[in-house]
Amino acid sequence: MKRIQEQDSSSTLPLVLVVSQVRWGDPNETEEQSESAELSIIGLELTDGWYRIRANIDLTLKSACERGKIVVGTKLSITGARVSPILVF
Repeated sequence: MKRIQEQDSSSTLPLVLVVSQVRWGDPNETEEQSESAELSIIGLELTDGWYRIRANIDLTLKSACERGKIVVGTKLSITGARVSPILVF
């Protein structure tokens, strides 16, 4: 993971990562929020045991998280990942 973050290794290589956190958020953050408003999954935090990264998810992974198939502690085999640039404001 460290080699990928430092761009010393390709992110497309196969990895096995563990879900360390499921990130929830309100997709429609408005001032008038009702108590019945549901949170949606906005991403995952993945780790290799030493380092952690935040990961965006596609519709398939989002659906699996919502159904309870992917929870904290689930191992994911990842191939062909893309690293997006970090934006600092």
